[in-house]
Amino acid sequence: PATPAFQWPAGAYGVLSSWDYGHWITFLAKRPVLASETTSKREIGWFLSSSPEAAARMLLRERIRYIVVDSRMASDLFVSEAKAVGKKMSDYVKTRGGLVYYNDRFRRTMLIRLYGADAEGLAHFRLVYESPGLCATAMLATGGTAGGEVLRESLPVDLRNRLPLLSLAASHGIQRTENRTLYDVTVAPTVKVFECVRGARLTGAAPAAARVSVEIPLRSEVTGRLLSWRVETTAGPAGHFSVTVPYATGVTPSSLVQASAPYQVTVGRETRTVTVTDSDVEKGTTVACGDFRIGRPAGSGQDTLHSDPHETPRPEPHR
Repeated sequence: PATPAFQWPAGAYGVLSSWDYGHWITFLAKRPVLASETTSKREIGWFLSSSPEAAARMLLRERIRYIVVDSRMASDLFVSEAKAVGKKMSDYVKTRGGLVYYNDRFRRTMLIRLYGADAEGLAHFRLVYESPGLCATAMLATGGTAGGEVLRESLPVDLRNRLPLLSLAASHGIQRTENRTLYDVTVAPTVKVFECVRGARLTGAAPAAARVSVEIPLRSEVTGRLLSWRVETTAGPAGHFSVTVPYATGVTPSSLVQASAPYQVTVGRETRTVTVTDSDVEKGTTVACGDFRIGRPAGSGQDTLHSDPHETPRPEPHR
């Protein structure tokens, strides 16, 4: 007999990953997914997108909170999914020294900006988990020459291959044997999970056209890996700047990646530290960084600025 359509409870959030993992996420995490069971052009299109702002708007609108990516998605699954939506692999590769490499268009996709670059510089995405296990992604040319078939493979790192793969990755080396060529090796946690957030908005004043850099150091509590999130912008003609940041400087309860120091906002030779709460990030609160146009005596040290608990947040879209 017919039954009413199932409705997720109010406040439920979804998860985005490859359609290949949809059922696993629904079963294990008890969360709805954007795609499962069969190829989804919507899901593939999101990962191939090169517009972080459009990607964030779509997830916020659909109440998708987390994105799960892994080494397979950044290697062999990328090839098959791109072809599934009519993309040509020639659009994503270049040839250098007789070898085939992925190009800048590949690196600008949301998939690679997340898995490969840890969402560095992206205003609305923060890394919240990475697995202890490692995988290497590498170009593999079979047939003894790069003129044969070229694939991008995901290779689990274990005790037998750990040192050779780490050495290849560190040296950007090429390993040639009679039947294959292995190169362009990178080693990273097998799985990474990112959260889509509104982001706190840091604002301030600086000389017109001045370069403004914002950086925060981070540490993974699972692997101990140290990383950073950094972005640069330019003050406008009127001398104002605005940067949206995704990490809190205090403890983020829902994350296993934490900031190890406040934000450092630098204009010219002046640096100020700025603190941001997790509530600021979730609500899109504006945090003032002050006026860098005001001269300060040498040796006066750094300013430490805090978010204003009375600041009115920007209107929040439905999540």
